[in-house]
Amino acid sequence: MRRLLAFAIIALATACRSLPFPDPELHGEYGKALKKWTRQVALYSGLETRAFVRMVYLSPDFVDSQAKEISRMRAEMPDKAAETAAKLHQEYRQPSFFAVVYIPDRTANDWNEPGSVWRLALNMGLGERGP
Repeated sequence: MRRLLAFAIIALATACRSLPFPDPELHGEYGKALKKWTRQVALYSGLETRAFVRMVYLSPDFVDSQAKEISRMRAEMPDKAAETAAKLHQEYRQPSFFAVVYIPDRTANDWNEPGSVWRLALNMGLGERGP
């Protein structure tokens, strides 16, 4: 009986769902910037999980840290690192965000459909703006 109970507990524990994307390892200046400019939320309808969302605001401070981290990983020389930073700042000169969305129900993953239940917009206090 104990073996059956132990097996049932292990089976139930492994069946539990975790977040679809793990928290990243945050190290150094880039890790601090990523943590500072990232927000995450889980969307529920009653007890049912509808989506997990993580967004990063690509602020000028974050882009600086990101450029330094990319240059460090590529082992770039200072002149090439400056080019990388300039390129990233040029790409993100307008307010930009990076979003990751996981929707457990594949049939609800219809972002591109005109009749989708999902809507993406940014509200900066002056009304909403779509992408």
